[in-house]
Amino acid sequence: FGRVLFRSGMVSGLPMDAGQTQEALACATDAVRSALDVRPRGFRAPYCRLTPHLARALVAQGYAYDASRTRILAPDWGLRPYRLAEARAVWELALCRARDAQGRRISCYLWPMFEGNRSAGDYAHLLATARATCPGGLLQLALHPWHLVVSADGSPLAGGAGRRPVDRLRCVLRTAAAQADVRFTTVADYLAGASPAGPPC
Repeated sequence: FGRVLFRSGMVSGLPMDAGQTQEALACATDAVRSALDVRPRGFRAPYCRLTPHLARALVAQGYAYDASRTRILAPDWGLRPYRLAEARAVWELALCRARDAQGRRISCYLWPMFEGNRSAGDYAHLLATARATCPGGLLQLALHPWHLVVSADGSPLAGGAGRRPVDRLRCVLRTAAAQADVRFTTVADYLAGASPAGPPC
C-alpha cells in the first residue's frame, strides 16, 4: 500500500497546470449545479488522483470535502476525516483499505462485488473489522451508480436490469443496519458537527 504522487494528465499524456485545473473544476462544478440545481460540496478526483493543483482548486471553488484518498484501517487514524495538508479548508474523507478474511486487499469501494468478484460477506467482514478497530469512525461505502446496471466495459450485468447488484448492495446495507452501534448519516450531517480542532466523534 505504498504512496504514489500522481500528476494530472499522467495517463492521458496531457498534463494540466494550475490554471487549467482550476478552469476544468469550475466548468464541472457549474455543470453539476446547472443539472441538479445544487452546488456540489464534495469531490472525488478521477481515478482518485488528487493532485496539489486540484486540492487548491477545491478551496477556490468552495468545496467542503474531498474523498479521493485511501488509507489503511488503523486505530491511529480512527476512520476520522482530517484536513488536507495542501488545502486546510477542505476535509479529507479517506476511503478505508484493509484485508479480508483470506488476507487479500479490500477497500470500501463496492464495484468488485457488483462485477461478481467479491461477496457481500467480504464487506460484512470489513465492516466488523472496522467496528472493532475504529469504533465511532466514519466508514464510507462507495459505489458508482451506473455499476448497478453495467460493468466497467459497458456490458449489462447478469441478473437483468441490475437486479443482482442491487440485491448485493441491499445485503451489505442490511448487515450494517442490523448492528446496534451503526448509524447511517450523510457527509453533510457528519461534518456539520466539525470544529476547527477536528471532526465530530
